[in-house]
Amino acid sequence: MQRLDDHGIAYNLSHRPNEGLVTVNLRDPDDNRLHVDFAASEWKAGMVPLRVSAR
Repeated sequence: MQRLDDHGIAYNLSHRPNEGLVTVNLRDPDDNRLHVDFAASEWKAGMVPLRVSAR
């Protein structure tokens, strides 16, 4: 998420505890939607809190 923030890329980050996932939704430069899931267990202390970034 730090790289997205560093480049001013807006994203929606959500925690799906029932599925054990963290989901990131964003758009590429051509305005295509991108959806990435990763295991909630990969969430590390010190990472930005789960939130919506509006840039």
